[in-house]
This record gives sequence, structure tokens and C-alpha cells, in this order.
Amino acid sequence: MEIIHKIRFALAVWIAICAQLYVAAADPVSGQKSSTREVTVLNRGVPGENSSETLIRSGRLEADQPTHVVIMLGMNDAMNSRKLVSIDKYSQNLTALIKQWRRVGAQTVALVTNHPVNTDYLKERHPTHPARESLQAHLEKYNSAVREIAEREQALLVDWNARIIALSPNQDVASTVSDRQGSLIRGVANSGARDGNHLTAHGGLELAKEIAQVIRPRVKQGDVIVCLGDSITFGSHLQGAGTATGQTYPAKLSRLLSGDSNEADVVVYGGTSAGIASAVQAARMGLTVKMICPHGKVGGMTGSGLSATDIPDHESIGGISREFYQRIFNHYSDPAAWTRDKPEPYFDSITRRVFTGRNLKLKMMWVFEPSVARSVFENMLDEAGVEIIRNERLDLSDGVRMVDGSIHAVRLESGREVSGRIFIDATYEGDLLAKAGVSYTVGREPNSQYGETLNGIVPGDVVGKDGVSISPYVIENDPDSGYLPYLLHEVPGKVGEGDNRIQAYCYRMTLTDAPDNMRPIFKPANYNPLWFEHYARTLALNPQAGVNTGIITVTPMPNRKTDINHCDFVGANFEWPEAGYERRAELAQMHKDYALGKVWFLQNDPRVPESLREKMSQYGLPKDEFTDTDNFPYQIYVREARRMQSDYVMIEQDIRGKRTCDDPIGVGSYWFDSHLVSRFVDTDGKVREEGGFWKKRFNYPISYRSIRPRKSECKNLLVPVCLSASHAAYGSIRMEPVYMVLGQSAGAAAAVAVEQDIPVQDVDYTQLRERLVADGQKLKP
Repeated sequence: MEIIHKIRFALAVWIAICAQLYVAAADPVSGQKSSTREVTVLNRGVPGENSSETLIRSGRLEADQPTHVVIMLGMNDAMNSRKLVSIDKYSQNLTALIKQWRRVGAQTVALVTNHPVNTDYLKERHPTHPARESLQAHLEKYNSAVREIAEREQALLVDWNARIIALSPNQDVASTVSDRQGSLIRGVANSGARDGNHLTAHGGLELAKEIAQVIRPRVKQGDVIVCLGDSITFGSHLQGAGTATGQTYPAKLSRLLSGDSNEADVVVYGGTSAGIASAVQAARMGLTVKMICPHGKVGGMTGSGLSATDIPDHESIGGISREFYQRIFNHYSDPAAWTRDKPEPYFDSITRRVFTGRNLKLKMMWVFEPSVARSVFENMLDEAGVEIIRNERLDLSDGVRMVDGSIHAVRLESGREVSGRIFIDATYEGDLLAKAGVSYTVGREPNSQYGETLNGIVPGDVVGKDGVSISPYVIENDPDSGYLPYLLHEVPGKVGEGDNRIQAYCYRMTLTDAPDNMRPIFKPANYNPLWFEHYARTLALNPQAGVNTGIITVTPMPNRKTDINHCDFVGANFEWPEAGYERRAELAQMHKDYALGKVWFLQNDPRVPESLREKMSQYGLPKDEFTDTDNFPYQIYVREARRMQSDYVMIEQDIRGKRTCDDPIGVGSYWFDSHLVSRFVDTDGKVREEGGFWKKRFNYPISYRSIRPRKSECKNLLVPVCLSASHAAYGSIRMEPVYMVLGQSAGAAAAVAVEQDIPVQDVDYTQLRERLVADGQKLKP
């Protein structure tokens, strides 16, 4: 155990030193330039470290040349049974640290007391602690030492212990450490973990506030602040751990002390393709724009594996959307871009795929590598002067501040508030619109609601071959063994009835068959063979099924890469739209395990026909894509989540041309398309697919009223992704090129609303249309 602990300590030190470069120079999480800061804050916390280890390490940190040093140590010294340090030695270490940093020029040294802990949880992890029966009192002795040393050495004191107790419901230790949703300390209720000593994101914010209050009078522009400590400083379990970005307390301290403006004319929430088009358009119209990008990486699905783009009518795509695909065309017009392919043989191979992949007349190309897409997006944002706030998410508990029917500001999980005049929700989930109180729906409306034919429950084909069904049971033909997972045990309802189910999600994996660029796909740790049992049984009935013939879709991309589709985890995503971040993370991991597991199954399971196994075994993960997420896409394919309900709902009749809006802001052109929603056992005991449809394609206009809420609900919000549409209509609209079209139109409408200081509902359509046409948008089929 001691060897393992030393390895963990060395690894933590290495991570902290490597990851935490100056945040003023670069964002260590995203690798992109950060906005200019007046104050540089460095996170030098290392998990599991006690004061003796920090003292040894601190000499290597003198090159940071800090103006101010914040020291928060003692949790491991007092509570970690493997790292205990006596009170006397702890006092000596803190004193030595103060003198060391003053000797190298630090103007200020601040000592921070430690917060109380949930002793029940600490006892579980440290059953042999010598003070096991009096842990809280034991920790308080170390806090007393901190206070005495601060006074003796004339260091600043940040009494975080006193502050967190004052913030508790009863202003006592018991309510401070109680396991409840609103606790500042991680527990089961707020984090699903029997933790008891690490801070939540909100706790980190309050700690940062307390430190900022103490040191702010001494901090001036250009100062460098080093935060020394253990896992509390490091930010274990928080976004941005080990850095001064995300949710760590050094990140929040940086924002509290920095001179960054948290205001903009337009605030775009979501780094999707729609969000990028919105931000670029508004910035090009002279507005200040902040785009909040929760993933850190821009592009949404377009930058995360959806590289086989659906553009059946090339002429219908205009404006920024067309510009993006033209920039892709320009990139691949350079012979140097073709590192493992030749362009003409490649395009010959996809003549009958992906709508030919390019249009030479329009100089557009819509097949590409994900990294190329993200690079193009980054350049467009940089050129437009859009400020990107990376790795920040909306606080789902209380993240929207409304004033007089408008969003005044959004609060992020880090505690940062960003205010704006117009907000654009460009997320796939519609979190901002929901938290702003805008009406929405999830699932499928009944056909009767809008007089449609494709909505609601849609029973499909028998799973098997020629009407012969696979067995629905875990053990074939054995009802006592139970049903296969995610299989509905009965008919979900009458044809055309509505429900709250949604079409399946997946990851659009990028794979490669280039040996020099390939990592093999291993069996996932959470592999569940029952998830793929229906494929094995289908292949037994129909051995001809396979690649591009019902089992999995493989579309060639440049440089010997592929876009993998139809790794749909049918029935596993129904919670996603309304779920919190932790549950979504669990669901995303399940979908990742499913995607990798399906490919592994097709490559290795002996029940898969040998020809199919051989065909799939040529593929692996590309080493040069998604290099910071283990070569796996970062964005799950959220095909549909919330859909706003506004004054104009796009419905089936709009798509078919039986109803036409008078305020078009873009054109859709894709088929009516929904992936499977569920599989069920019918009254004859057969397994059937349900919810999928693929119907006739039309070109049709999309209404401006469908991307803005009712005026009575929110006056300054636009929604280009989770727009007002029925499930049937959304199945056609929900294409990435169209999201960009609607995003650009949202950005233009936002600019008009800002310039005239009016609600988005009062934007004059004639004026908006003129601007969109001038910027190349296509408004008529």
C-alpha cells in the first residue's frame, strides 16, 4: 500500500505541474487561448498531500514568482490516516512555508483554515485513525494552529472554517456537515458519494469569495497568485480539476479578482454548430458576443464525428452554413490535406453516398475529418472576435435570473454570472429555455393534436427476417429467463398515440483502417453481451445483414477514416432531456460502452458471420482524432430532446407544403426521419421495432416565430436548435446544416433587437429578411 500511495502522490504532482501552466497564456483544459486577465491564478494543489510533502515540493514552484501565496493545508495532516503529521510538525511546516515564500519575494502569504468534515464518512475510509472517535475536535486543533501561526507570523488569515459554519442552516458544525442537497460539502444527497470532506462547486465558490475578500485589497493588475494545497485546492471531483479553469476554487478566485467583463450584447449558450453560426453572425454585425461552450470544444456533432453530412439539396444551404462547407472544400483543395488518401479515388468511392460529398460548382464539401471541422469553426469564431467561455455549464439549480420577463443573467456552475441583452439557447437539450420558464414538450404528440400522420406511436417491422421474429427472452424461447434489456414487454399503445419517449441516441464514432493511425478497440469494462443479443439472433436468421445492410453503417471520410452510424442504444435515453448533469454523464457512459461494445461484438463474437467479423476487424480508433478524450467523440448524438412550444409550431403540413409560413428564415430539405424509439413484444409474442420513419423529402421554409418564445414567457431569448416543432416535423428539420442556418438567423435577429432595444418578438421581419438575404441566407425553397 505504501508503494501504491507513493506512486499516486508522484502522479498527482506530475499532473499538477504539467497541467497548470499560466492560465494567462493558455487554457490547460482546452488548449486554446484564454481571455486576457488582470490577475494570474495558479492551481498548485496536489491530492493527498500533507504539509511536509508540500514543503518539499514548494521549492520547485519558486519559478512561478508569485506576488501572493494562498496556503490551505491540514486536511491530510489531521485526517488522512496514511499521511498524519503531528501538530508540532504541522506548525513548523506552515511557518517554514511562510518564510520560504517571503524569501523569494511574495508580498502576501495567506493561511486558510479547513472546514469541518462528515466524520461518519471519514471513519469509513480511515477506520484505524488514532483519533477516530474525536475527528472533528482533532481537526479543530490544526485550525487553531493556523490561526496562531497567522497571528505570530503576521500572515493573512482566511478563516474558512468559521465562514462555512456561518453559511450553514443552523450556523453550527452539525448542519454544516449534514448530508443534504444544499450542503457545500460533497455527500450522497448532492453528489451521490459518501465523501464528507471535498467541496461542491458551490462550496468552492464560497471559499474563493472568502479568500478574495481577504486578499483583494493587496492585489493589483499583473499580480500572480499561487494556491498551494491538497485535493481541496486541486478541485478533486470538479470540472477543471488541477487547473484554474472550470469549477475549482482557484478558477473562481481568478474570476473574482480578474478584470474580465461578464457582460455582452449577445450571450450564446452552447458551442454547437448553431451556436457558432449565431455568435459569428451577431459579432459580424458589430455586437459583443460571449459563447459559453460547456464541452470546451466547439462544433457540437459537426465537430464530434457526424462527418457524413446530410445535404440533399445543396442550393438550399446559404449564408454561414454554406461558408463553413466552402471552407472545408478549400481545406481539402490543398494536396497536403490528403495524408493517407488521394482525392479523386476517394470521391469516386462515395459517388452514391453522402449526396456525392461535394459540389464543385458551389465549392462546398460536406464530408470531412472532425478535427478539420473544429479547426474551421475555431478560425471563424476567432476572426469574428467572439469570446469563448470554455468548460462552463449553466447552474441547473438556480442559473437564470429573470427581470421583467427577460433573462438578465445566467449563473454558471463556477458561480460566474454572465449578463447580456439577448440570449441564444443553442444547446441540443434546451436547458436554458427550460430554466427561463419557456414552454416546451418532450416526446411525441398524438397525431390528432396537429392533424399529422407520422407522429405518436409507430409500430414497425418484425425483428428477424421475413416476419420470423427473434426470441424476446434472455434465454431463447424461455419466458422464465425474462426479457432482453430495454425491450418493452407489451405493445406501447395505440398507433398514433402520444408519449414522452424520444428517438434513440448514439455516438457517431470516427474509425480508421490505416494501420499506422489505428488503435484497436478493446472489450469495454462494462460490456454487457445481452445488449447485443438481438443482433446475434438477427444474424442467425439473416446472415446477409451487415455493414450498410441493417446492422451498422460505415461511410468513408477523407484520409481512410469513417463515420460510423446506427450504434443506436434503443430505449436507453428517455431520461436524458430532463436529467441533471450527473445522470447525463452516466447515460453518456452507457452509450459509449454500447458503441464500443457493438463494434467489439461485430469484430469478435463467434456468432457473427466470419465475413462480417473480417470486414469490421479492419477498423480501429484513429490516433489523430479526439486526442484528449481517448480518441472517442466528446459529444453524444442528441437527436431530439426538448422542443419549444411557441406561437408557431412547425408541423408535418409545413414540411409537405400544405401550410407555408410568412416569415421564413431558412430552408429545410431532408426526409421525414426518425430513428427507432423502442422495441416491443407484440400480442403474438414477436419482437417489433417502433418509432422509426423515413418518408418523402420536401423543400420548405422555416418560420422565425418557431425560434423565439411567446412574448409573455421571455422577451430576449432565441432557440435555433430546440425550436418550436412537432416530433414529426423535427425529424426533418434536425440536420446540422439547418441548425447553422437557423443559428445565423437567430444571430441576425438578436442584432436587430439589440440595435433597436426591442424584444425579439417585435423584430420587424422585413428588416430581418433584408439582412439575411444580404448575408447570403436562402429563405425560399
